[in-house]
Amino acid sequence: MQKNIKIAFLGTGYVGLVAGTCFADKGNEVNCIDIDKNRIGLLKSCKIPFYEPGLEEMMVRNIQEGRLTFSTLDEAKLEQYCAIFISVGTPDDGSGKTDLGKVYDAFNYIKENVKTSKIIIIRSTVPTGTCSAIQSIVDEDNDLNHIICSNPEFTKEGDAINDFLNPDRVVIGSPQNKEIQNFFYTLYKPFILKENILFMSTESSELTKYTSNAFLATRISFINDIARIADKLNANIEEVSNAVGMDPRIGPHFIRAGIGYGGSCFPKDTLSLVDQANEVGEHINVLEGTIKTNDYQISYFLDKIDNYFKKNNLKKKVTLFGLSFKPNTDDLRASRGVMLYNLLKKEDFSIRCYDP
Repeated sequence: MQKNIKIAFLGTGYVGLVAGTCFADKGNEVNCIDIDKNRIGLLKSCKIPFYEPGLEEMMVRNIQEGRLTFSTLDEAKLEQYCAIFISVGTPDDGSGKTDLGKVYDAFNYIKENVKTSKIIIIRSTVPTGTCSAIQSIVDEDNDLNHIICSNPEFTKEGDAINDFLNPDRVVIGSPQNKEIQNFFYTLYKPFILKENILFMSTESSELTKYTSNAFLATRISFINDIARIADKLNANIEEVSNAVGMDPRIGPHFIRAGIGYGGSCFPKDTLSLVDQANEVGEHINVLEGTIKTNDYQISYFLDKIDNYFKKNNLKKKVTLFGLSFKPNTDDLRASRGVMLYNLLKKEDFSIRCYDP
């Protein structure tokens, strides 16, 4: 194992807990911190508040071996850590904009309580320009010398441990500073080759995260558009997507037709990116179409179900297999299965549900 680095995470959701546990597993000394006392109590008792394959076992091992600890915010002594990750939630505020309240709460706590110079790393998904705005606040205070960096996460729920341990790239938004770059090289050395750690401006790093998610969401909506056409032309969308995915320029990922994307990232991130474009007087026409298709797809699927039951004069009884937004997770945020359940209920269907 590498020489240990002392790092802290503010926020113990998917992003903070997965990253903190994986860094600890490579020999670092990690403290995961949260304002939720019940959550910290659960973690201290070696239980995680959500399902993620392999995470609880890894967490327990690192707690027992003394590398991973948990603290409430008032217990944490942040001065002892060389770097502090902010990994709190950044939900949609209901209008398509990103709610940065928790990010600024975390930063303001550091600002008021940590006076020695720290590397503050925004791991949360934040609109482009957020790190620069926070750095400006630091620069205006003569008592502070923190450096704000961006390090977006690219892990998939249900396969987060594997994604973190074997990343295809690590994106860092930071000043062109040798000391900062060496810190990140050392931190990520156990996971990835040096040439696959990409340093760029914080703006480019923040936009990279949104662009990745928006591009994947676009692939999903595109194949769903084709699926509706296939219905009308008596073509089999599974056969079409399988054949298309064999083209190495396209690949097989994110082109399986269904009732649309859900979860904690794609819905809010696509809306946020459209909002960011509008703020600077631009339109992302393709992405606006992606969102429109996603909104429409579940209604189209509901109509197919309704018409099938009417055509065959059947009793309106169905079973839903799977309620979480994707396999291998218990995350119900923006779940299409839950949305479908609610729509079917309004149509007076009798519904059974199953989820592992």
